[in-house]
Amino acid sequence: KAGGVSPVTRDRLKGEVLPKLSQAGDALLKKVHDGADLAEPEQEQLIRIYEFAADVDAQNSALLARRAYAVAYRAAFRKADAEALASLREAFQSDSQWALPFRDVARLYARAGNYPNAEYFYQQTLQLDPKWALPALELGALALEHNRLAEAELAYRRAAGADLALPVPWYFLGQL
Repeated sequence: KAGGVSPVTRDRLKGEVLPKLSQAGDALLKKVHDGADLAEPEQEQLIRIYEFAADVDAQNSALLARRAYAVAYRAAFRKADAEALASLREAFQSDSQWALPFRDVARLYARAGNYPNAEYFYQQTLQLDPKWALPALELGALALEHNRLAEAELAYRRAAGADLALPVPWYFLGQL
C-alpha cells in the first residue's frame, strides 16, 4: 500500500511507476477492446495493476474507473453479473467518457436477455467511440437474434464503416 509513504516517495511513484503500470494495464485492456478474452491470470494481473495504481493516485478518476472495470471483468467472467454491474456502474461514474464499461454493461444485459437495455448501452458505447467496430458487430448480432433485420443491417454497416478492412461485418451483411 502506498498510503504510508512520504509525499516525496509518492511523487516518485507517480512519476516513475504509474506510467509503467498504466502501460501494462493498457496492454491488457487493449486485448479486451480488440475482442479477446483475458485468461484468469491476466484478470488477476489487471486487478493488481489498477489497485496499486489507484492507491498511488487516488485522485485520478481514470485509474479508479479502470480498477472498478478490472473487478467487474473478473466478476462477469465468473458469471457474478450483479457484482459485475455494480463495479461497471462505478467505472463509468468515475470516467463517463470511457466506452469499454458501457460495452460490458450491454453484454451483461444481452446475456440476461434484456434486449432494450443491451441495445441502449451498445448505443451509448458507440456514441462514445464511434470508430469501434466490435460493439457495432455485437449490436448487429443482438438485433439479428431478435429478428430485427433492418437494425442488424444498420449495425453491420456501421461496423463496416468503422473498419473497412474488417471482413466480419461484410460477411454478415452478405448473410442478411
